[in-house]
This record gives sequence, C-alpha cells and structure tokens, in this order.
Amino acid sequence: MKRLTNLGNFIKNPIVLITLAALLLALPQLITGNMIVGSDAVFHFNRFYDTAEQIKTGNFQYFITMYGFQSSGRIVNALYGPLVAYFHGLLVLMSSSWFSYQVLANLVIHLLAGLSMYALLRKLKISPSFQSSLSIIFMTSYPVNYWVTRQGFSSWGAALMPLCLLPVVDMLQKKNIQPLTLGALMALMFQTHLLSSVMLAAIYVPFFIYAFCQTSDKKQLVKNLAFSILIFFVLTINIWLTFLSVYQVNEILPPFKNRHMYTSTLDKNSYYWIIDPPAIALLIILQGVLTFHWWKKLKTGVKLFTFSAFAFFLFATNVVPWRWLVQHKFTIVETIQFPFRFVIPATVLLLGAVGLTLQRVVAKKWPHLVLGVVALIGLVGFSFMTTQMLQRWNHVTNYMALGPHAKVVPLSSNEIKDSFYDRDRTKTLQLVEKATPDYLPVYQELPQNSYDEYAETILKKEQAFTKEVQQHQLVVTWQASSKETLQVPIIKYQDTQLTLNGQKLRAKDYHLTPLGAVLVTPQVGANKLVVTYQPPAYFYPALWLMLLCWGIVSVWQLVKRPILVDLSAKKA
Repeated sequence: MKRLTNLGNFIKNPIVLITLAALLLALPQLITGNMIVGSDAVFHFNRFYDTAEQIKTGNFQYFITMYGFQSSGRIVNALYGPLVAYFHGLLVLMSSSWFSYQVLANLVIHLLAGLSMYALLRKLKISPSFQSSLSIIFMTSYPVNYWVTRQGFSSWGAALMPLCLLPVVDMLQKKNIQPLTLGALMALMFQTHLLSSVMLAAIYVPFFIYAFCQTSDKKQLVKNLAFSILIFFVLTINIWLTFLSVYQVNEILPPFKNRHMYTSTLDKNSYYWIIDPPAIALLIILQGVLTFHWWKKLKTGVKLFTFSAFAFFLFATNVVPWRWLVQHKFTIVETIQFPFRFVIPATVLLLGAVGLTLQRVVAKKWPHLVLGVVALIGLVGFSFMTTQMLQRWNHVTNYMALGPHAKVVPLSSNEIKDSFYDRDRTKTLQLVEKATPDYLPVYQELPQNSYDEYAETILKKEQAFTKEVQQHQLVVTWQASSKETLQVPIIKYQDTQLTLNGQKLRAKDYHLTPLGAVLVTPQVGANKLVVTYQPPAYFYPALWLMLLCWGIVSVWQLVKRPILVDLSAKKA
C-alpha cells in the first residue's frame, strides 16, 4: 500500500507529469513514422546541418555556411540565433536521420516549454496541481507547436518565454530585480529569437513601472536595471558585433515584407492560433469572466498579467490597423511580418493570469477540475491535429507543405521520402531545395523577384561544381573548357576572401550578380576557388569573452540560484 502511495505521489509530481505529457505528444509521430515538412523546414534543416558538420569535423566557421545552403558561403546563422543554431547542430548529431531529429527536437521543445512554464508558476507560488495542468496546456498550445506543424522558429522563443518572465515576479514581489538573472534571461532570448526578445522587453515595461512606483529605493532599482543591461550586452556581444561588421560594409537583403499582414491575424486567417487545440480559447473566456467578476478583489499582480495578456491578444487582431500601417511603410511594423506572433507572449501571460486568479479559490474543487479538463482537451486536440497532419505524408503528391520557391528533384515520392530516413542527411538537402534570399548582400538593383534570382544564381548552378571544406575553408573546384567568364555558385560579402588557382582576387578580378554571386575568369582545365571570411580583428576575442561569460553565468545560476528550486517567492 505504501508503495502504491509513493508511486501515486511520484506520478503527481509536476515534472513527472510534464515529462509524461511530452512523451505522449511524441506518440503520433512515433506510431505513424511520418514526417511533417512545413514551409520553414528546409531553411532550418540547412542551418542546423551546417552547425552539426562544423561540430563533427572541427571545421568551425562562425559567419559563412560551408555545409548547408548548397555550401554557398552565405551568412545565415551568424544573424539568426547563432548559439541556439549550434545547440540544434548537437541535436542533429545525436539523431540518425532527419526523421529522428524531428522527433527529438519536438520532444525537447515540449519538455522545454513545460518546464519553463513550471518554473514561472512555481515562482508565483501557484498550487502544484495548477502547475501541472497549466504547463501541459502550454505544451499543447499552438505558439509552441508552430514548430511541430510548420517548423516556425518563433516557437523556441515561446518555449523559453515563461522562464524569461521570472524577473517579472521579482518586480511584483520585491519591487526590485536580480541583475544577473534579468540580464542572462534576456540575453538567452536574444540569442534564440530576435523578435521574441523585443516582445519580452515589452512585457517587462509595465511590471518595471509598477516596481518603480512602489519601491522606496528607486535609485537601487535603476542601478540594478543598468547592471542588467550591461550583462545583457556582454552576453550578446557576438550578435551586436556581427550586425555591426556585416551591415556596416554590406547592403543586406532583409527578410521578406508581408504586404498582407492584416490577413495574418486572429480575426482573419490565423484564428487557429487559439483554437488548434481550443484550450487557449477556453481559458481566454474563463479569465475574462473571472476578471470581470472578481476585478475589485484581484491583486495588482493578477491585473498586470491579465491586462498585458489581453493587450497582446488585441495586437494579434486588426484592432491595430495593420493594413494602413503597411500601406504607409512603417519600417518597424514591416519587421513583425505576422501579427499572429503576438499570441506567443499573450498565451504565456494568460496562463500566469489564470493560475494567479484561480489560486484565490484553490481550496475548492472546481478550478482543479476545470484546468484538468482543459489540459485533457489540449492533449487530445494536439494529438488529433498532428495525426491529421502526419497523414499528409502518405500522399503521393503534396506530401510536403514547402510553399512557393521550393525545388524538388523529379524522383518518385518514395525516393524523396526515403531520404528523410537516411543516415546521409545531405541526400534530403540535395533533393529538396528552397530559394530563400534572406541576408544576402545586394550589389545592384534587384530584379522584381529576388527568390527567382537566388534560384537562378545558386540552385541551378550547383551541378557543375564540386565543393569541399578543408582547414576551415570552402574549396570549389571545376573543369573549364575555355577562359570564358562563368558564374560560380558562391555568395561574396565585403569581408569574403577569394583565391582562384592560388591567386588572391582583387575587386577588379571578378564581377558580382545583384545578390552577390561571383563571376570569375577561369583557366582552361582544372580550377580551384578557395573561399574564406575575414571578420574584423576584434570579433573572435569578443566571441571567446562572451562564451566565457556564459560559462560563468551558467555555473553561478546552477550553484547559487537554481531556478527550478527557488522557493523564496511570495504570492504575487
């Protein structure tokens, strides 16, 4: 009997329940053995294959891609979540194929999301039963599963966001902040997903204002904030210096501008963000009713969480005149691309608000029952949704949702699918390609369609060239029957160094296409082009300093301030 009691208590542990839920969420894919290849899959597979091969071979190159993206020498990871890209490279190396990587990555993001939400709810002193239900609801929410269904990378920012809200609890409870925690968590988000870090900073603002108004030691609060900002810049110096060195001497093509942002909102085409599964929609209604009913009795912390959540939900609708803003070319607005991204912080804040609101009636049974049912709806809804999407893999045509600008080698569907289960991951990257010109250098006036330009200059030129990586350098070889100028499928930035047949090329020795592809004059017979990238001299010392600081911060947090066992917080 005692053993059964101990087993029951073990299973009731929130961390155990979160782990079991993550395994349950992985079952549909494990049972079917199918893939979900969404619109961003090829882009991220190339990113992570590049870092995986760097780790595997020891041929590290921080800036240009030597393995992914057709070994074209373009810059991607250095401008897009660099440290997290190497983390995913490790996941790729731990996997035997793209299928096993996808299963592993999905399992990791679900565990990360659940434990991250658990950390926030525990810091808020929410009841353990609420912690489990709300964490599982978050794991099944679309903001997290945007990665599972479409490989949208903002989901990794979503999974981290609850953890990154721990400083908010200090602002509510202690009217102060821990500089190291705030600076490190903000830096972690910045290293993961830039737009998510901007949203995170926006969340901090009302809570900081509240702490500033309530504290008796405003000077100390401001000092701690300044110290946090300093820590943040030290831990993200690699990104700032990369942007400085690349953008200072190159005109870089930005990610595409969504001229139809107003359709990517909750009240237009993106309503599925709160109803797939419907758990979040149910909690929006529940929190709205409870807030209206108990408004005068709710504490300030609950009100701030609730107000902030609903404000972000409104930003995800056309209450904001997205169409007008895009028509008038507001640059900041264009970087958002999809207003549905505001659902990510809204969902995290909503779950915190629900937990804090129901905490006042924790002694009653109905809150536990309601959240348990909603969590079950989330689990069942997610399983149904992913099972339906996994069935697409069984089709002979349209088994991948790659979107426009994709190029698939004309082989049978079975041959293409088999490559995703092959230990040689390059097979998939060679058979399934996509033109994504983001972050390419611009040297001339661009043609109307930059995607087609990239496809013409890089994707369609690959077959005539052989590419290898030797001693941290990208080596391109080919045979030429004449000295006629030809285009090599390599992208050149200002700091890219080119050496053709042992001769270092100067600007007058080559020409460039509008998107930086190189045109050279070869010699008759064998040709060898060596491609390297030379950043400013200060970059790599700064990179090593940043990595050292991350090591110190990580050890300090684990030894002195373990996040998941912080029991010092009082109720907000």
